[in-house]
Amino acid sequence: MRSGAQPVTDCRSGRVPPTQPAEIFLFCACSSRLDPLPWRLHSSYNFGDPSSERKYFRRLAHGLRGVRFFFAPKMPIIPQYKLTYFNAMGRAEPTRMLFAYSGVDYKDERIEKEQWPAMKSKFPFGQLPVLEVDGKTLAQSHAIEKFLARTFGMAGGDDWEAAKIDELVFGVEDLVQKTTAWFKEEDEKKKIEIFRTLVETEIDPFLGRYQNILKENGTGFFIGDKMTLADISVFCLLHYFSCKLLPGHLEKYPELKAFVASVASNPKIKEWIDKRPKTDV
Repeated sequence: MRSGAQPVTDCRSGRVPPTQPAEIFLFCACSSRLDPLPWRLHSSYNFGDPSSERKYFRRLAHGLRGVRFFFAPKMPIIPQYKLTYFNAMGRAEPTRMLFAYSGVDYKDERIEKEQWPAMKSKFPFGQLPVLEVDGKTLAQSHAIEKFLARTFGMAGGDDWEAAKIDELVFGVEDLVQKTTAWFKEEDEKKKIEIFRTLVETEIDPFLGRYQNILKENGTGFFIGDKMTLADISVFCLLHYFSCKLLPGHLEKYPELKAFVASVASNPKIKEWIDKRPKTDV
């Protein structure tokens, strides 16, 4: 018998609990077989009404001997996830952090730069990251993040919180876009000057604004009182600043420094950071 199955009736009388999605099973004593009868195929019968139930089972068991019926809760289907991106943190890291924090298994497929030209035409928009869910494909990093945040219960408690999460995530995106010229510049002198200006005019104002938002919320999180996509997005940026781009710079922003330390110490996040491939970006 399937684990959790409970006998609820025989072909003469009885009740089937109609309170949750379920499967009904036929058990024949002479063959010891347990065959599923999907509940949805029998929806024309009212399983809350004893008379209707008796008619259903008598009709179903007509001509059969040694038949009993069993009820079992319908088991959830676990999605199969595959995330494809380059061998880097980049635009896939918030998604990887969502998987890590939620404790959800997925395939982390990484493509080397030299492989990309031959593979580019196979992906929607010719871009990465791409998420596959049971064979269905979703592109664009923020669309992927929002989908998983909703799936994992990290998209806010209501529509307003969801909108405020978007506000913070898109604020991070704005700052990332403003660093593009610095990343692409190859002349070292120009690169230093661009970075100095970037810190003064963009990064420091951003950090000041986000520290104020964190302080005003007063829970240790940016939105609400638990981890959301906003926290993951901001953490990925600030952790990169602390470890790679601007070591020690968060000393001027103690609330943000404490936030980064708190998220990084979460056991699931820490496990991922410790085991993920070490890359520069």
